[in-house]
Amino acid sequence: MSVRALLALALMAGAVGVCYVLAQLAWDAMRALPDKTAVEKVASSATSDLSLTRIGGLGRSANRPVPDADGNGVRYVDGNGIVASRVGGELVRAPAKLIYGPPIPPPREADEYKLVVIDSAGEIDVRTHLIRLDHIEAPAADLSCTTSAGHRWPCGRRARTALRRLVRRRNIHCVDDDVDTSGPRAVHTASCSVAGVDMSRWLVEQGWAVPTDDAPEDFETANITAQNLGLGLYKRDPR
Repeated sequence: MSVRALLALALMAGAVGVCYVLAQLAWDAMRALPDKTAVEKVASSATSDLSLTRIGGLGRSANRPVPDADGNGVRYVDGNGIVASRVGGELVRAPAKLIYGPPIPPPREADEYKLVVIDSAGEIDVRTHLIRLDHIEAPAADLSCTTSAGHRWPCGRRARTALRRLVRRRNIHCVDDDVDTSGPRAVHTASCSVAGVDMSRWLVEQGWAVPTDDAPEDFETANITAQNLGLGLYKRDPR
């Protein structure tokens, strides 16, 4: 027999030996596995332990104690799976902390007026009634003012002209605050605007009116600024 044939037989014998060893190891491992009865016993024990510890476990009664690591019942679990201390004593409802104020009224819609007549810096004739601008005191159309030098000038007409130039022939929008029907014509005290400009605030800003006590705080600030700048009624040398 040749050397090559002997070498082939040796390699084949070695391969057969390795396969035999592997097969023997596999057989020993399979024999070491637990039988079906042991597996079911372990699974049953694990399920029982899990039902005591997992949150939200099925079949647990309310306030059931959950053992700690030492087996002592130190925690209580309610039906919703919430772990907390056991509550004792009488339950008392806590007072509500939310305080609801009166309902906020819906914003009022503004009335629109066309081709109005500016009687003075503070009064507007809309034909059906008179409108008095709210939050301000404006000079009457026939009022004359006196400068620090003693010169008189028609401040009322100047204030009316300033408001007329603001409005021109545009529509105004007003929201009534009060209505007085005691006189020959109804007078509506209202907040009015033209092209989005608050007419009362504009007159104060330009120095042609002074704010009343119920005016918003920014009206007083605007009035002080107009005085410092010498605008409108506060001009040093009106001509």
